[in-house]
Amino acid sequence: MGLPRVFPGRKGAAALVRGGHDNCTGAEGAEHHPLAIGSALREVSLDLRTDGTADCETCHMPMFPIAMTEAAVTFECANRHRTTEPLPDDAKLRRFIQNWVARKGAQLEEQHKRWEAERDGE
Repeated sequence: MGLPRVFPGRKGAAALVRGGHDNCTGAEGAEHHPLAIGSALREVSLDLRTDGTADCETCHMPMFPIAMTEAAVTFECANRHRTTEPLPDDAKLRRFIQNWVARKGAQLEEQHKRWEAERDGE
């Protein structure tokens, strides 16, 4: 069972932040580094190509539409970087995006069928 704790809260070094400030109870005001939080929240607008794809802002790989709602479309690159953008107003571009999403769904369905066939064959 171990020895009783002298102080309430977490045990050991995990309860203390560098400098000896109490991390669990928030006795000292918490400060967050702006780059640790804000880098993922910055707004980046993708430049869509005429075929409904875009370039990843992080790795510059092509991004393809993988999901779509009535108001937004989610893009993903080969390195799994994702971003969600508003659905474009252009009807032709929307059709291209719908086709990309449908192809992705068909690929996933086919892969699941193959896995199921392999599992049944074993």
